[in-house]
Order: sequence, then C-alpha cells, then structure tokens
Amino acid sequence: MKVLKLTALMLVLSALFTAVCLASEERMTEMPDYENYKNIGGKNMIAYCDGKAYAFYGLGKFDLDKPFHHGDKPDYSVFTKYYGFDIENIKKKTTEFYDEATGITLFVRPSDKPDEEICKLYAARFALYEDVVYGSEKYDFSEFAGTVPETYVSAKPEDRLVGLAYSTWMYKGGGGFSNCWETPYIGKYTSLDSPDTLRAHAELMYDAGVDFILVDWSNNVDYDFYNKKDYRNGVKRNDFETIESATTQIFESWSKIENSPNIALFIGCPGDSGAVKDGRLQKKADQVYREYLEKEEFRKKYQIFDGKPLLLVYLGTPAFTGGSNPAKVWNDERFTVRFVTGYIGEQGLFNQKTRAGRYPIWSWEERGRQVYAVNGKNIECMTVHSAYRSQGEEGDGDYIPAAGREWGMTFLRSWARAKTFGPQVVLLTTWNEYAKGEQPTAEINKDIEPTTQSGTLYYDIMKEQIKLFKNAGAEPVTEQTEAATEPPAANVTEAQTKSEPETEKATEKTPVSTEKTAQSGDNGINIPLVIGIAAAAAAVSAIATLLVIRKRRKNK
Repeated sequence: MKVLKLTALMLVLSALFTAVCLASEERMTEMPDYENYKNIGGKNMIAYCDGKAYAFYGLGKFDLDKPFHHGDKPDYSVFTKYYGFDIENIKKKTTEFYDEATGITLFVRPSDKPDEEICKLYAARFALYEDVVYGSEKYDFSEFAGTVPETYVSAKPEDRLVGLAYSTWMYKGGGGFSNCWETPYIGKYTSLDSPDTLRAHAELMYDAGVDFILVDWSNNVDYDFYNKKDYRNGVKRNDFETIESATTQIFESWSKIENSPNIALFIGCPGDSGAVKDGRLQKKADQVYREYLEKEEFRKKYQIFDGKPLLLVYLGTPAFTGGSNPAKVWNDERFTVRFVTGYIGEQGLFNQKTRAGRYPIWSWEERGRQVYAVNGKNIECMTVHSAYRSQGEEGDGDYIPAAGREWGMTFLRSWARAKTFGPQVVLLTTWNEYAKGEQPTAEINKDIEPTTQSGTLYYDIMKEQIKLFKNAGAEPVTEQTEAATEPPAANVTEAQTKSEPETEKATEKTPVSTEKTAQSGDNGINIPLVIGIAAAAAAVSAIATLLVIRKRRKNK
C-alpha cells in the first residue's frame, strides 16, 4: 500500500505541475501594466524575435521580414515613403542588445544613447505590444461581450462587413491638426489636393480588411454645394466646401486604385426636423446621387448594402424623431437608408431585455456594452470604438464615467462583443476625426489612424480584430440568452430619457465530474516497476507541458 500511495503522490504532483504551468498560459482578465512603458517612445529601433524583425517609432511596429502587401502586389513604399525611415540604413547603424527575459534582440542607433535599462523597457513593451495585438484571445471579456439572444441570428462570417468613419474637414488655412492631441504618422495633411495621403489611407485600410469608409457630411444639410453658400444666410463656407469637394477627390483617386475600400455617404440634419419638411435633407440626398451614383466610374466605388447604395442619415443626439420610427419620417427609395444617432443605450431606443435597437437605427457611439441594430431576426450593425466620453459630471445622478483607451483594452472589449454577436456590419468610429470636442483628452481618443504619439497600435489591433471577426470558425450562435451587467441607463445630455433596469439572465454550465475508481491489491506487485512507471509518467508530463508552452510562445 505504501508503494501505491507513493506512486499516486508522484502522479498527483505531476498533474499539479502541468495544471500550474498551463494556467499561466490561460486567459487573463486584468489590464496589462502599460503605465511603465507608454511614455518611453521616440527612439528609432529594430527588434528581432523568433526570426521576425520589427521597426519601432514610439509604439509603432512593422514586420520587416516580409513586404507590405497591397492586395497581391508587394510594396515596401508604405514604410519608406510614408513612415520616414530607411530599413537598410537603420540596420547598418545600430548597436545590438539582447534581453534574456523576453528573448528579444534590439538594434538601436548609437545616437539615441540607449542603455541596458531602457532596452529592457523597450523589450518588455514589445512583448506587451505583441500580447495586446496578437494575443487578445487570452483576455477574458466574456462578461462584457454577453451572449446572443435566441431571438436573433448572427451574420455568416463571409457576409460580414467593416465600415470606418472618415473625416474630410482638414481645409487649407483652417488650422488643421491644431485642435487635437495627435499628429498623423504620414505627416499633417489637407483633405483637398493630397493624392499621397489618399493613396496611403486606401492602402492601409484595404490591407486591414476595411470594406468601406463612411464620409462624414452629417452637419452639412444647410450647405448649397452648387452655389457655394449656406442656404440660410448666404455665407460662404470653406469647411463644408472642403468636406464635399474632398469626397469627390476620394472617389477620383480610389476608383483608379484596384484594391481600395468602397465609399458611402453619411448625411444628416441633427436636431433639425425642419430640414425634412422644407426639403434640405432631400436636396443633400439628391446631390449624393447626382455626384456619385449617376457617374459610372464613381458608382462602382459606392458601397452597396441590401441591394442598393447605402446612405446613412444622422438624426442628432438624441434623435429628433424621439421614440418614433424615423423611416416613417423620411426615406429615399433609391438608397438603402439607415438612420444614425449617438448613445442609443441612453435614449430608450432599444429592448431592455435583449439590448437590440428599435427601428433601422445604427449607433454612432456607445458607452459600455453596445446596443445593436437588428433587421427582422438578423443582427445588422454594431459600433466598435477604442474609447468613449463620459455622460455628465461626477456626482450627477445620470453620471457615466468615460473609458479611455487603456492601451487597447477598451478597443478589445468592444471588439469582443462584436465578435460574439456577429453583426452584418461593424461600424468603426473613427479613423481621423482629430477634434478635441469629440476626443476630450489624449487618452479618451477614438481615432485609429497611425500617429507619431501612438504609433500603429490601434491600427494593428483593428487589423487583427477584423481578421478574427471575418474568419470566425464557429457557426453563428442563435440559441443563447443575453447575460452580464449593464451600465445604468441614463439621461442623454441633450434630453431626458429614463429606462427600467434590464432584466438579466445568467446561463451557467455546471462542470461534470467524471471520476473513475481503481481497485488494486498488494499481491504480486513489482515495486521497482511501479515506481519507475510513475516517475517516467511524471517526467513525460512535465516535458510535454514545457514543450506546449514553448510552442505557444513562439506562435504569438
């Protein structure tokens, strides 16, 4: 019996060793400690790990072992032309450092005067960067993501689309990029007469898997494009002229680039029901059709949705239609029209039990777990963003705190919910808004375009998450129940709308214990053989565990 007990003890210890090692590789729920790494940028650097090479600018990272791919045509120009460094020169003029903790070799320019401590910080940040961008599946966002109500059906992965909100307001002499927190990696640009910028944006977005951009005309309803003045007061508007003329230049540029996203327009009459009654909204829709759909070369680039050109219409926040169906207020049969407002989750325009939106309304942005638009039983649209603003002031009864970028964690949580629900369209907000009114701090900032301050972190997260969103291995889930907690429904700043607390349902799976009992006796036992088998089993288990972990780390 003593021999059997000793054998059993050795096997138990082996199992415990395996469990502990693998547990360290399992899902994490805590946010990474990014505070130690985020403010040490600014040095040019190349990092080598597991045969891959990466070049840094601040938090930026690029895979240099293979060329940048634009469609099927390899092209290094995006790195050298748009990001301002020469690969070979940096490789020749560097000092080598190896970090044992991460297994990363760093090549740094001597002029940057790197020391061993700084290199360790860079190596740690690089490892963290890899983890956030390419290791997101380790993080457990299941409570935030919720589950799909049995009422609705997810889109098939091959049918899913990603739209990205895009701004064209950077006009000449308008002080563009003077009222924002970051500067584009490709340099400051104007929306008009910037062909290199348009090509760079097209290539970056297409390579990331973006299907179409949504050009923001949401505040332009008063602008008479053909007479170059405001309908109401006759004033010339350089800002609106730039926004609309630059849109035409995007069509002109991207229609000649084989692999580029499609384009859709986002018009609106925020808070202005009079624009529906007096025809200003219809005039803007007519302009879109005349300028981009009656011209064959542009029509090919216009995004088709549900069989017709997609036209989004901003209703303001809160929606001026209140609780009514906006499709009964205005429509244009030439388009697939979808209406947009902000913070549907705080306007009561959704089902409290399922968080499915009412009517054909898509959300511009949300706080907390996103509401989603449905069309019949189909989950049609969900917005995804990397941060969101607060509601009210701290101490107010309807206060909801802001969520900053948290070094990608807010973005990943938002994506986790979208991947769980599988809408037909993910609406990403935004690429390049660059406005402090919309992005109140550098941390509470939704822009995704690579910048000198944030590098390519949010772009890389977007690219990887789009890949996961469109290549989900499982069939769409249809028979589940929405669970997880919600932020309190609150008053929208511009209007009073209260809602009852959501009914929560929890679906838990009880683990099934499968135990087997073994009977054995002492008679005829070969003691050395039993001990030897147990020791060998323990060793094999330990070696196998370490090999699994090593393989996982190499695959990150």
